[in-house]
Parts: sequence; C-alpha cells; structure tokens
Amino acid sequence: MKKLSDTTYRCNITGQYFTLENQDKGREKCNRFGFTSRDRAIVYCLLNKLGYFKQILNKIKNPQITGIGMTDSPALSKALYGSFSYTNTFFHQEPLLDIYNLKHINQFKNLDFIICSEVFEHISPYPGLDIAFSNLYNMLKQNNGILIFSVPYNLQKHYEHFPALYNYQIINQNNNYILYNTTIEEKKEQFTDLIFHGGPGETLEMRQFSKQSLEKYLSEAGFNHITFHDIDQDMQEFGIFWELPISLIISAETI
Repeated sequence: MKKLSDTTYRCNITGQYFTLENQDKGREKCNRFGFTSRDRAIVYCLLNKLGYFKQILNKIKNPQITGIGMTDSPALSKALYGSFSYTNTFFHQEPLLDIYNLKHINQFKNLDFIICSEVFEHISPYPGLDIAFSNLYNMLKQNNGILIFSVPYNLQKHYEHFPALYNYQIINQNNNYILYNTTIEEKKEQFTDLIFHGGPGETLEMRQFSKQSLEKYLSEAGFNHITFHDIDQDMQEFGIFWELPISLIISAETI
C-alpha cells in the first residue's frame, strides 16, 4: 500500500486517511478517529494472524471468528463487534472476566482470539501469574488460537511492587494513597508512593514486566510462536509508530 505522501497514512481500522507529524508518532499517540498507535498495532497483528494481512478491519465481516477483549477501549470494541463474533469483558462490570475466576474462565472457551492489552501489569500477584497466563491459554482453541497481548515492559528485570499481596485495601488520606496489606502468613504491610495508570486511585500498577519474564510466562503456559512485533515498514504505512523498541505488541499461538 503506497502512502499518499510522507506524512499521510491510512487507518487500518476505519480505512480513513490522516496526516501525522513527527511529534505525534508514539505508542499512545497518533490518536485519530478514536484510535492510538497501540490500537492500530493490535488490529494489525490480529488481522495478520487471522490471515487478513494488511487489510482494513471495517471491511471484514466474519462472524465465524470468535474472540474477546479484556477491557478494550470503547472505540476498539465497537470496531471489533462489527467484524467478528466478539465480546468485550470487564473486571468490575458485565460481562465479567476475572482471569483468576474459573467460573468466568469457563464461560469463554474455544475462542479464536483474545486481546489482552494493558491488563496484566494490574492483576494481583495472588494466586499466581503462572495461573493467569495458563487461563488465557485455556480459553483459546487448542489449535491456532491467537493471543494478542501487550503490557509495558523493560529489557532488564521483572519487578513485583507487592510480591506478598493477599488481602489488601487502598486508603486515600488527604490525597495520599496508602496500600495496607495482610499477607497470607498474616503479616501486616504498608506501601506508599503508589503508581496508578489513569490517575491516582484508578488502576494500580502491580509490576513491571521484563521481556524475558513475558517469554517465560507465555511459553510455560503452553504458547508457541511468541512474537514481539517490531514496528516495520508495513506497520508504518498504517501510521503505527513507537518511540522505543520496548512494550511492543506480542502475539502467541496455541499449536
């Protein structure tokens, strides 16, 4: 696909053309038609894995393909609803999906795809990240099921902010948020300087993944063909850009 000019791109979700300057090129930037660069990268990787290489999402109508999102944005979920048999799930509202809740897990089985973007940095470390990744695997078709996954990650070391988290609450004391935890061994803990995504009191950051830890969790859960998708020229034609070669969109398959 040839761009109209050096700064004109086509949205791979809507099919609309847009311009983009250098200062707008970034993972959470390039917001056009309600979609960031990350949204378009998610769709690009999903369609590529489904066999719709370099196609436009809103041109695709295939209700035979089933999938879920885990708290996808309203704009992205609306676009996916129009193309596939898709359900957007949530932790705090219907349709519910707590990745540790087997009742929830068993409601979503034999899926063609799961989109899990910017979620696993927020889930509790208890009962275990290995269980959470295995539950993703178990919801997918056991042949050619596709996981599209993203979290912020670094290239050095995995770090858990609250490794013994078990029974906890977050208290706002004069705009100072404090986490009070009782460990499974009934030890009392207190944490300050909490990191929230979406503003204080919104979604607590539980950890910083590393690339190595992500590869380990995914492979040990049973996933194959684990790919960290570098932003290549084909993606850039759709206005997909990243500031740094980290926190890339990941795809993994059940084969």
